[in-house]
Amino acid sequence: MVTLGALRRSAEARGWTVSIRPPQLPKLLNYCRYSGLLAHFQVGPPPEVHPDNVTTPLRAFAGSLPLTDIYEVVALAKARMELSRAAQDDLTLVLTELIQNVLDHSESPVGGFLSARAYKEVRDVRFAVADFGIGIRQTLSRRFDIATDKAAIRRALQEEVTSRSSSRNLGLGLAHLHEIVRVTHGRMVIFSGNGYLRHDNGKDSFGSGDVLFPGTIAFVRLPARQADVEELEVIDIWR
Repeated sequence: MVTLGALRRSAEARGWTVSIRPPQLPKLLNYCRYSGLLAHFQVGPPPEVHPDNVTTPLRAFAGSLPLTDIYEVVALAKARMELSRAAQDDLTLVLTELIQNVLDHSESPVGGFLSARAYKEVRDVRFAVADFGIGIRQTLSRRFDIATDKAAIRRALQEEVTSRSSSRNLGLGLAHLHEIVRVTHGRMVIFSGNGYLRHDNGKDSFGSGDVLFPGTIAFVRLPARQADVEELEVIDIWR
């Protein structure tokens, strides 16, 4: 959804018009309604309030950190799951760092996009942050000699690569996101250029695809099952 949102804004900046046809499958159509995707493409009404409050509508951000949108995602997860205080802090900081990286480094002409959803049945929160900027490789090429997008993503996960680029940026970046996903047994996918990272079951998989993504998108799934809550209360990854 964040990719489609960025695509529309990018097309408009070039003077093009992009539209979508609402899906016919009821579940998918409902998701497009609650997520605000239909409204974003002006083919439906404003996003409705989901009866279970599990979806945050598509949000665009530019210029400054969208604190209200970040807190909305965290409140959504807290309302649907037994999140510990540490887990809430982790989610807040991961979202803050990802969004601040977009604002500081992406040079995206259309800003960034955020969307999230919490699933009551499987007890996890899923969110995505995307931009149509210059990508990880071009950003890091100002400091390092990097040959491929895949190598750039791998390098970005190293702690010494990140930097405190503003008063709000904690200098944790993708390395911190990767650590939180690992200790919580979550999942993560990052695309930038034609490179990607998939983290699942505690393992990283780096690769190069056939499709070029203009910018960077991060998709994260953080589980909040009881075992993970107990673990988060014991493990302090900030020390």
